[in-house]
Amino acid sequence: MGRAILGVMLSLVCGICSAANYSDIWWNPAESGWGVTLADHESNLFGVWYTYRADGKPVWYTIPGGTFSSDRRTFSGDIYITRGPSYTSATFDPSQVVATKVGTATFDFAPAGQPAGSALFSYSVNGVTKSSRIERQSFGNAAPQWGSDFTDLWFNPSQSGWGVALAQHGNNVFGVWYAYDTDGQPLWFVLPGVQFSSATSFSGKLYTTTGPYYGNASFDASQVKVNEAGAAVINVDVTAAASSAQCDAGAASFTPTINASSGTVQYQRTACSQRFGNARSAAGGNNAVQPKTCAGTYTITATEPTGCMMAGATHTYSGTLTLQGIDWTRAGHQVGSLTVTNLPYSFMPDGGYMMDGYMMGTGACTPLVAPTLTLPLDFTLASGVQGLSTSGSSSMDGGQITYDLAVTASSIGGHINYTGGGYYTDNMTAAGSFSCSVN
Repeated sequence: MGRAILGVMLSLVCGICSAANYSDIWWNPAESGWGVTLADHESNLFGVWYTYRADGKPVWYTIPGGTFSSDRRTFSGDIYITRGPSYTSATFDPSQVVATKVGTATFDFAPAGQPAGSALFSYSVNGVTKSSRIERQSFGNAAPQWGSDFTDLWFNPSQSGWGVALAQHGNNVFGVWYAYDTDGQPLWFVLPGVQFSSATSFSGKLYTTTGPYYGNASFDASQVKVNEAGAAVINVDVTAAASSAQCDAGAASFTPTINASSGTVQYQRTACSQRFGNARSAAGGNNAVQPKTCAGTYTITATEPTGCMMAGATHTYSGTLTLQGIDWTRAGHQVGSLTVTNLPYSFMPDGGYMMDGYMMGTGACTPLVAPTLTLPLDFTLASGVQGLSTSGSSSMDGGQITYDLAVTASSIGGHINYTGGGYYTDNMTAAGSFSCSVN
C-alpha cells in the first residue's frame, strides 16, 4: 500500500510520460558514408537525410515534419530538396532559399524480423523507391537525451535554410552542418567526433565526402571518399531562452573554419534549437541551471477501508508541496523533483497479532503518514486550452489512479483519486487536490 500511495503522487505529476525518443544519428554499419539525423520532439519529428547524387556529390534532403502512428511505431512525411546561398557568403540571405518537394519517406522503428533497435527507412524520391535498415550510430559513453543535452537540430530563425544537427552521446558529439555549395546545391559537412573544452564548448574537424548514388541497387561503401575540409568550434547553452531575444529554447554559436585555396576562411554563425513539436526542457544536464520552484499546499482525504472498526470514516491531511527544477511555462519533456510532507499512505490495525498471514487486532486502525517524501520527476506537459495540462490514469499495486494537472501563468492546480488494495486491511481510497504559486 505504501508503494501505491507514493505512486499516486508520482503519477500525478508524471502525466503522459514520454515513450522512446528517436533523436539521434542513424546509419547502416555495412554502408558507412550516408545517414539520417532524426530530431524527435515527441509530438513531431524532423529528419535530414545525408546521401549522394548520381554524380557522386553530396546531397541532403529534409523530412520537415509529418505524422506518427498512434503507437509511435511509424512516422511518415514528405521529402524536400533545398537550394540556397553559398556557405562562403559573408551573410546568409534566406530569400535565396528554394525548397521543392521530391518524394515521401516512412520510418518503421520496430520492423518485423529485425533486431531490437533497428529501424526501416523507406523512401520514394525522383522515381527511386527503396528501403534501408538503419540503427543508431554507436559512439560516446551514453545514450542521447533530447531535452537535456545538445542532441537536436540547431538553426537561425532569421536565416532559415541551413542548420547544424547534433547528436550527443555523453562524452562525445556527432555533428552535421547542412549548407550550400558555391553553385547553390546542397552540401553537407560532417563533424564525426569532438573534444570538449568545457561543459558547453567543444570542437572537432570538419570533413566532406563523395560516394555512390542513393538510387543504386546496393551501397558500395568502398566508393566513399573522405576529405578534410576544416574545423569547427561550437558553444551551446540549452538554458539560454531567458537571456536571448532570438532563441526561446536554447542558443548556440557555430564557428567553422574552412580550408580554401586562398587559405583558411572563418565564418561565424549563431543558432537556436529548432522549434517544432514539443519544446525542449529548460533544464540542461550539462549546465548549471536556475530552476523554477512551485511551492504551496495540498490536501488529501483517506477513507478507512473494510477491516477497520471505523470503516468509511474519513481523515483529511494537509501538507506542503514543492515542485523544483521544472519549466512550467513550456510544453514538452520536463525533469525535476517533488517534495511533499505529511502524506498518508496506509492504515494499520492497532495492536494485534498475525494469523494465517493477516494482521489481527482490536478493529481500530491508525493511519500511517510519511513526514517527508522526495520523488524524481520525468514527464511531459501538453498544451491545453487554458495553459499547460496533463491527465490520465494508471494501475498500481492492484489499485487505479486517476489524476489531472493544469498550469496557468501564475499557479498550478490538480486533483488525484485512488482506489486500491492494502497490505493489512481491505481496499483503501484517497482523494485530494493541490495548488501552488510559480516563482
